[in-house]
Amino acid sequence: LLEEYAPANKEIALEWRSSLTYLPGVAPKDGGQKEVLPGDELVLLMSQNLQKTASTKASDSSAMPLLEAAALLEEAMDHSPYNPHLKIASMGVYLQLGASHRALSIYQEMGVKQIQMDSCAYLILPSLITGGLYTSAVRLSSSILR
Repeated sequence: LLEEYAPANKEIALEWRSSLTYLPGVAPKDGGQKEVLPGDELVLLMSQNLQKTASTKASDSSAMPLLEAAALLEEAMDHSPYNPHLKIASMGVYLQLGASHRALSIYQEMGVKQIQMDSCAYLILPSLITGGLYTSAVRLSSSILR
């Protein structure tokens, strides 16, 4: 049903890129926009669609859609560096790719406060453990208990 009615990812990507011109005076990197841009939800939808595609493909070709999702999310985070939804989605993609170091750096960029630590640690702990970053996992777990 999705394949029949949803536009292709290429069309959604073109629409997202055109949405970047909706607010031409806003420059996120210069401190202008602090949260989200109008087309960020399109990137999240494409990322979810690519992850679904990866989960239904054979194991030898399942990494390509995940790599596409990671590249797309990285580009979107470059345009919307303060959007937590893009960062959380990219951490999930990097967890599936086994790129724990990149997932950890994105988590650290989020700047999770101490009071939020126990409710946000689930986003990164599985990636740290499966990625062999045990010292970081212990450090994060210790900071939750403080």
